[in-house]
Amino acid sequence: MTYLDSEYLAGQSSLTGQAPDFDTDNLPSHPFELFAQWFDAAVAAGCEDVRATTLATVDENGLPDARMMTLMELTDNGFCFGTGAASTKVKQLRDSPVAALNFWWQPLNRAVRVRGTARLQDAPNEHFHVWRIEPMRLEFFQAVDARNATRVEYNFEANGWVATVLDH
Repeated sequence: MTYLDSEYLAGQSSLTGQAPDFDTDNLPSHPFELFAQWFDAAVAAGCEDVRATTLATVDENGLPDARMMTLMELTDNGFCFGTGAASTKVKQLRDSPVAALNFWWQPLNRAVRVRGTARLQDAPNEHFHVWRIEPMRLEFFQAVDARNATRVEYNFEANGWVATVLDH
């Protein structure tokens, strides 16, 4: 049985909106600078829920587990979010301290993927923890239309961040 067929789905809107200019010839040396620029552009464009992000962890069977979170802070050390100390995600992060974040800002047609190591940053009390994702890789995605996108990937290497334009 097909619940949503391809013809029906093809008739639904996807990646609508107007992407701003993205000059891949003048990228900042640090990806957090570009993230802050894109975040500010999303705020200026009136995007709702700009702090919302999908956090993906790994469960005890090695399967991905994703849920929505709220970005609390971005510092030189990484992306911070808070959660209940007894949550499933805390157990997963303790057992396998790797995680990914995904931000999506519509109608700018922009997304940022973050992958890295998760560390407990602060435990202000026994019920609440602040975790930090220390990125090793960030990918900036901007849809041009439903089939084309510009992508820039930053990888942390021995001498610092290296940016690569993946698609034009």
